[in-house]
Amino acid sequence: DVDKPKLVFFFDEAHLLFNEAPAALLEKIEQVVRLIRSKGVGVYFVSQNPLDIPDT
Repeated sequence: DVDKPKLVFFFDEAHLLFNEAPAALLEKIEQVVRLIRSKGVGVYFVSQNPLDIPDT
């Protein structure tokens, strides 16, 4: 990870992305986030309830 991202994505209402998502989709999202973070892109999932966001 770089100290300061070159680009940042914010996903508001993130519960809509993760709600009832199959495990395979969650794994792919995690894989993509890890890959783009290593390239200097920040990713934030925003929700009013932290429990809406998976731990991994």
